[in-house]
Parts: sequence; C-alpha cells; structure tokens
Amino acid sequence: MMRVCIIWKIEVKIEVENMKKKPKKTKLSDEIIRAIYGNRTVEIDNWISKEGVGTVDNDGRNIVIHSLLAKNIIVLKLALGHQEDPNTKDRTGWYPLHYAAQDNSVEAADILIQNGAIIDSEDDYGNTPLWRAVFSYNGSGEMIEFLLKRGADLNHNNHSQVSPSKLANTIANYDVRKFFQ
Repeated sequence: MMRVCIIWKIEVKIEVENMKKKPKKTKLSDEIIRAIYGNRTVEIDNWISKEGVGTVDNDGRNIVIHSLLAKNIIVLKLALGHQEDPNTKDRTGWYPLHYAAQDNSVEAADILIQNGAIIDSEDDYGNTPLWRAVFSYNGSGEMIEFLLKRGADLNHNNHSQVSPSKLANTIANYDVRKFFQ
C-alpha cells in the first residue's frame, strides 16, 4: 500500500510539472470574431496559421461555433480545413452541431458531420442536436429529416427523460409529430 501511494504522488507531481510546461493557448480575440462576422477570410486564415487551432473566447466558443453563429459557411469550411475541432463544447454546454440544428442549417450540419461531429452529442442537459432541432422546429423539417437519415437516435432521453420523439409529441407545435410516426 505504501508503494502505491508513493507512485501516485510521483505521477501527480509529474503531471503538475507537465501542466506548467504547456504553453497557454491564445484567446480567440474580439477582432478575429469580428473578422468571422465580416467574412474576412484571409485575415482568419492567417490568424489560424499563426496561432493554431483550439483557441476559444471567454465563452469557450471556437472559430467553428462563431462561424455558425455568423451563418458563415466559408469560414466554417476554412476552420475545419485547418483541423479545428467540430466537437468543441462551449460554456453553455452546446456543441457546434447543436447550433446548426437550432438554426436549421442542414448545410452546416452536413459539413460538421463529414468532419467528425458526433451526431448524438449531449449538451449539459443531455439534449442532442435532434432534440434541439425538434425544440426549434418552425415549420421546416429539413434538419429533423437530415439528422434522422444520418442516424440520430430519436429515442435518446435527456436528463429529464425526454427524447426527441417524446418532445415532438408533447410540444404545442403538433405538426412536428409527423417526423416521428
């Protein structure tokens, strides 16, 4: 037992030392965020090349998420081309695919999935992108149909035991039920 404790202390000490050596990531600056919304792709490309991928703003949002918020497919493709992570979770608990689903952007969702986005990723409440698409349904079921065709789990319960299918059958927008019959 004594030996295990000593090994554990050594491993912890080594890990702490390694953490100190890791360079701190550059914060995604307000200027780059404005460049995303302004579609200044050359500036964004140069910035990613210089700073690398994995940088986030104060809300934990990377360039992929900001490109979705800006509805900028060109920057989305650029960021993913630089190997930016399509599965970065922000501080609100959402993944990029949740934003695409809420916005009903099938094109963005398709690009994300082609680049490795997890189709049934869960936010902090256990809601998947399909759940988000059902919740955000506004008469167009393109996103719901797309996610179902790509293999999204219609019976995936969130932390409150509400699946996309159950949600579709209980919300006031009865038209959304047709996608789950």
